Amino acid sequence: MLAATGGNIAVDKSRPRKLSLFALPVTNLLYQDGLITHLDGSAQEKGMVKPVEELTEEDFQAYEDVRQSGEFNMLTEGRYAQDASGLDRDTYFAVMHHYSRLMELFPAVRK
Repeated sequence: MLAATGGNIAVDKSRPRKLSLFALPVTNLLYQDGLITHLDGSAQEKGMVKPVEELTEEDFQAYEDVRQSGEFNMLTEGRYAQDASGLDRDTYFAVMHHYSRLMELFPAVRK
């Protein structure tokens, strides 16, 4: 189990894959079972992530430009990274969720 509070990360290796929990109050995110979700009652909390087919190369490029700049941690400073990318919240988190697949679909984006 992973938990992050106040910048400290504690790792419980006794239950490595049963429940991955990564809660970040700064960004109101929950990472559980390989899915990043919002804690504010949005569709993400219900396990609904925008399908990869709805993401464009431009969406991935906007995300990747911010990631490659190194200015923000894309998870812990997600709110600021999202603003810098110009993506709406659902698109931003869908790109995070489908990142590996987007690298396969749009290899030229990742320089």
